[in-house]
Amino acid sequence: MCDQMRRLGVLITEFNFGGHCEDPRYRNEGTRMWYQAAQKIRENMIVCPPYHQPEVKRLFSQLSSRRQKSDDLDSRLSMESKAEMRSRGVASPDVADAFCMAFGIEEAIQRSYMPFDDTGRQEIARKRGWDYPSDNDSRFWLSRAPR
Repeated sequence: MCDQMRRLGVLITEFNFGGHCEDPRYRNEGTRMWYQAAQKIRENMIVCPPYHQPEVKRLFSQLSSRRQKSDDLDSRLSMESKAEMRSRGVASPDVADAFCMAFGIEEAIQRSYMPFDDTGRQEIARKRGWDYPSDNDSRFWLSRAPR
C-alpha cells in the first residue's frame, strides 16, 4: 500500500517503533515519538478535543495506560512493550499510537497554495532552505517547519 501511495506522489514517512533512535535519551523511536507527543501536549502545541466524546475517552485512556521505564544500565527512557501491557490486561494502544505518530514523528508540514509567479517567493524559499517548484513544475511545494 505504501509503495502504491509513493508512486502516486504521496509523501510517506516510514516509521519503525522499535527502530534505532539517534537521540541518546530514548531506547527506540517509539519511545521518542510518545515523549515528543506528550511534550507537545504539555506545551499546548496540541490542544486535545473535549473529553465527552467516546473516541476521545478511548484516546485518553490509552495515552495514560502505557507505562514508562528507565534502563538501569544506561538510563535511557523506554515505554512498556505491548506484550507487557497484555500481561497486565491492557489492550494495545492502537489509537494512542496513531495519535503519537501523527504528532511525534515529523514537524508540521506547511503547504503554499500561492500562484507560482515571479514576485520573489522563489528567492525567499531558497534562502530558507525550502523546496519550491520551478516554473515548469506544477506540483505544490512542501517545507518542513523550522525546528
